[in-house]
Amino acid sequence: MNGVKLNVISPKKLSASNISIVEYLELDPSKAVLLKYRKAHTFISEPNNCHLNIMVQCDKNGGQAVEGWIIGQDIRNNFLEARFHSVWLSPEGELIDFTPRTDLEKRIMFLPDPKRKIMLTTHNNIPAIMSYDSVKLINGVVQSVIKQIICIPQSDMIYKYGLADRS
Repeated sequence: MNGVKLNVISPKKLSASNISIVEYLELDPSKAVLLKYRKAHTFISEPNNCHLNIMVQCDKNGGQAVEGWIIGQDIRNNFLEARFHSVWLSPEGELIDFTPRTDLEKRIMFLPDPKRKIMLTTHNNIPAIMSYDSVKLINGVVQSVIKQIICIPQSDMIYKYGLADRS
């Protein structure tokens, strides 16, 4: 897709045009939900830091993290993408997304993944998160497979909220 400008947005529903990525992930399409961003009230959540945002939310307010995938597509270019993401399951059983958007989308399609979890780790003695890279399909062909990656936080949030110690 070199040189092609993609307009990847979450679909409003799963359909024949996007179900292939759900099948590739081997997930239950009936579990897909549309979630709007909600501002956290007990801390300042950060864009592109969903896993840490949800760890802090759970630490401050209970509930639990739910990992899964944001489903996105560009219909015109027959492009599908799944980005690994964390949301919060409140003690009352409601899924909530506290990660601010950088793409101006009003809502995301989120598909929980009970098989894959994030994990705090270290990389070169720096706190890090073991997560998953984005999965991409073009014209129904897998371009990037499911693989674990190490993410180094780009802010001090991991220290600010006591998720890791400075050494």
